[in-house]
Amino acid sequence: MNSNETTSNLTEALPIETLTIVQVTCYAVITIVGTVANLILCGALLRKKQRNSSEYFILNLAITDLITCAVGIPLDMADILTQNWPFGAFMCKVVYPLQTALTAVSVTTLTCMAIERYRAIITPFKPKMAGRFIKMSICAVWCLSVLLVSPYIAVLTHKHEET
Repeated sequence: MNSNETTSNLTEALPIETLTIVQVTCYAVITIVGTVANLILCGALLRKKQRNSSEYFILNLAITDLITCAVGIPLDMADILTQNWPFGAFMCKVVYPLQTALTAVSVTTLTCMAIERYRAIITPFKPKMAGRFIKMSICAVWCLSVLLVSPYIAVLTHKHEET
């Protein structure tokens, strides 16, 4: 067998389309930039002794984005490259609901930020929300998000395909 036949057989066995290459490249860039940027942001916010209400929400968003960039996207890349889920049934029941919960946390946190900004603009002389209330709100956002994905966890199954 000459090298051309080997290359041809390899190409047929592992078809890599241009779209997949572009997608994985974009995912890799997003993972690296997103992880580094959110680590820097979290570090800067955690070094502050006093945080205002917006900074608590921004920190929550940064943590959510950091988990997505460092965990969710690389696992999606592996799924794309292998064309199946290589991490088993347990990780299937953890990763996909986690990604859904992270999306819910992000959306709900943005909603809380909008409500907080609305309140600050409409009633500027009312006292701002206390840090303790903001922290409880963030905990409630996470609990609600996990509760929302509970049915998804219950019905999600992993179909192992033999090759």
